[in-house]
Amino acid sequence: MRFVSVVLAALLLGLAVSGCQDPNSPAARPEMMFPGGGGGGGGGGGGGVSASVGVDIGIMVVTVRITAISQVNRVDWFGPYYVMNYDLYTPNTTPASTELKGSFGAGGGCANCWQWSYTFVTRGDAVISLSLYDDQSCCFNGMQPVTIVGSSSNVLLLLAGRTCGINGTVALVKLTAADACASYSFSTTGSGTGGTRSATVQGTVTLRSGLQYQSAMRQQVYQAYANLMGDLDVAASICYQRWQGEVADMQGQLLPLIAIGFGFASLGQGLAEGVLQNQFLVPAIEAADFMSHVRDYASHSVTFSAQSLFDCGDIHLLWWYLQQPVAPSGARQLRGAVSSVLNDLRVVLTDLPTGDRSKVTADFATQVTDVGAAVSGDGSLVQYLQSLASGTAPNPGVCLDCRSAASILVTKLFQPMYAELASDRGYVASTYQLLRP
Repeated sequence: MRFVSVVLAALLLGLAVSGCQDPNSPAARPEMMFPGGGGGGGGGGGGGVSASVGVDIGIMVVTVRITAISQVNRVDWFGPYYVMNYDLYTPNTTPASTELKGSFGAGGGCANCWQWSYTFVTRGDAVISLSLYDDQSCCFNGMQPVTIVGSSSNVLLLLAGRTCGINGTVALVKLTAADACASYSFSTTGSGTGGTRSATVQGTVTLRSGLQYQSAMRQQVYQAYANLMGDLDVAASICYQRWQGEVADMQGQLLPLIAIGFGFASLGQGLAEGVLQNQFLVPAIEAADFMSHVRDYASHSVTFSAQSLFDCGDIHLLWWYLQQPVAPSGARQLRGAVSSVLNDLRVVLTDLPTGDRSKVTADFATQVTDVGAAVSGDGSLVQYLQSLASGTAPNPGVCLDCRSAASILVTKLFQPMYAELASDRGYVASTYQLLRP
């Protein structure tokens, strides 16, 4: 069983990530507003309250996702071997975000191809340039442009921070997004025929204020925490159901021994879009690391052992015991606090677009209390599980080997969670201090 914590560092005013740029991609970059597409309404300046952005700390975050690339017109015997170049930058903006340039391979086509988040100041604009090529280096033809917007191989998107507006050289379809001030999807196809390569590119682009972005990402994290604890409630029944199925499969076979064991087969990794860090406002804003949603599933393997079946049941039974009034209160406090924080985040995401700074400040004050309760509860739970695993705490007598189960729970789940919760406590406290009068 593995614990994976993913951190994508999204620094204020840009992502310092290097990439490769194809030599055939356009050298000149347009610095203008684009006609058509989706757009935002009127708004205020770079700080305070904007009619579109809501409560604003001077930061915007755009998340662009390429959901699919598919071929339309194929020219070569081999391939296509698609490569998409991306360039995210802030023209005529001071301070400017660090330019993000790079590329990713898409083979003969892809689904859920690529995603990134990019930060820039609210009073400025950002540009996203996406270009598609067919890598024919195998056949000495180099990078060949692929049309994706009429006769062009390039998609341009313009993000306007002040008005939370999105425009582009492609048709944009407005999406409903409660956690964003603007969100659109696009699907565009090149017109290339005959000897001209063409493809279809689909994607989404979402613009959020800094506080919207962080609240939306934190909501995903806390939902993962809640799901994790819910999964532990049903882990034993899952194991038993899998065990029954395996026995049924084997009944028709003549085997002297059927050894069926169950263990932690996977620890799923959830998608985090990034961590926003404010380098210019004091106090600094630092978000929590991102933890994944965990599910404990039984798996079939030739290395089955009875002990792994015991482990599965013991973890479930120990977790059940920790929910009871006779057990130390850490697990119950943690679970209740996580539920409270999830509700707090739903409230703040509703209040942020209104521009009511006093209400949003009060929302963060509530989060300070509830995240603190989660840290305290998880800390107590970790301390008890460590004592149980080491044998210094009395065995509750609800499982065959509670010490082993306690060791798994504390090292794989609740100790890493504690570090992330403590980091998030620092984030909400500094954000509250930033917002308060």
